[in-house]
Amino acid sequence: HPPAPTAPDIPAAKLPRVFLPDLLQALTHDAERPDGNALLTWGRTSDGWRYIYHRRGAFLPEMWNRLDGPAVVVLDGSADATIYTRLFAPWPVRLVNIGAPISPVVRIIQAPGVASTRRVMQDGRADAVPRHIAAIANELRLTIAGGISYKGLAPVLAEQLGGDWSLHYGAQRGRNGLENAGVVAVVASPTAPPGAIEREARALWRDDPPIDTTKTRVGVADFTYADMRLARVARSHGPEELRQAVHRARLVTRTTPTTVIVASPWQLAPLGLPVAATITELPAAQSAASRDALVAYRQRA
Repeated sequence: HPPAPTAPDIPAAKLPRVFLPDLLQALTHDAERPDGNALLTWGRTSDGWRYIYHRRGAFLPEMWNRLDGPAVVVLDGSADATIYTRLFAPWPVRLVNIGAPISPVVRIIQAPGVASTRRVMQDGRADAVPRHIAAIANELRLTIAGGISYKGLAPVLAEQLGGDWSLHYGAQRGRNGLENAGVVAVVASPTAPPGAIEREARALWRDDPPIDTTKTRVGVADFTYADMRLARVARSHGPEELRQAVHRARLVTRTTPTTVIVASPWQLAPLGLPVAATITELPAAQSAASRDALVAYRQRA
């Protein structure tokens, strides 16, 4: 929830009214279930540490259990039946898998060595990313028509490489801006903060045994979790978001040759993304060779 006004001359009555009932519900839940999954926790946000609570909303409550109630169809390329059962309760959930293989004219090239976590912006390494993508494009003799990355990195890639980078994480679902792009680059290994993942899992399983937050790093921005509930939520915010990004290029319906460069070290096959080739040799990020690669790409493009 946004931070409440803190000036001394603002009375409590001026607090947003929607805040107090939900906070009271969270406090009541935690008081009645001290050994359960707390809905009110102390955690880090984008603007500092504060108390955070999760509100569990009801899905179409006015339509539930009515004789004239509708059948609700939810389309989600990354649906998890266990999470959906919790999310839509008390509505029953039936998961139907619809086969939608990638078109045979699509070629996916994986580049695991390109910096692709959100830290690339924090570490000041953003300029290295377009250089590496340029080096890959030069090797493949391709010109990037557009792509998807983080909101802060996408403008850098657009400026350095050209093409349409208007789609980014947080503003990509349901959009078709890259459906006709012949060469697409996806630069991201998206993750959510561990605290946010844990809070969401606690909200989904609020009345169940406590979530075990033990995790083990197994790769770049990649973890295994002792608790499968936490693993499911983490997957929905990580690998499944990468799957969604790649499919912004509408790879199922392609009829003309299309190349997608995926800059991420994560395994793509479990996401239904068959890899045709992997590029592992890249020039050093700050080397003259990487700078020359970008210059050569611009001249060629």
